[in-house]
Amino acid sequence: MDITRKIVPLMLPILLSGCFTVQLDHVVRDTTEAGKSAYQSLSTKWDAKKMAKSGNVIAHSYVGANTQSIDTIKQLCVTEAVQKLRAIAGVDEVAYTVTENAIAAINGKIVANCKVGLNK
Repeated sequence: MDITRKIVPLMLPILLSGCFTVQLDHVVRDTTEAGKSAYQSLSTKWDAKKMAKSGNVIAHSYVGANTQSIDTIKQLCVTEAVQKLRAIAGVDEVAYTVTENAIAAINGKIVANCKVGLNK
């Protein structure tokens, strides 16, 4: 009787293992799709930066006012850089990529430094 109590708990999982199956097809497929979309997103971003780096790039700095938000300062930096890019290209509309848009504080002023590249 004592041996049966020890053997049955050990044998029970083996006997029941034929009764259950676990399928993870959707997990593998979802993981593959998530990895593929992440790669494509990064690949697109890298390609845009590569195209902009191989073309003409305008570096610009914009000194913001204390009343402006950081997002506004960054956007105005890009807007002014694109205006310079349009003037150099001699057209009204240009395809561009923002390759850098950073904020720095210099002497209490917020300064945005951005680079805009002309897409070829």
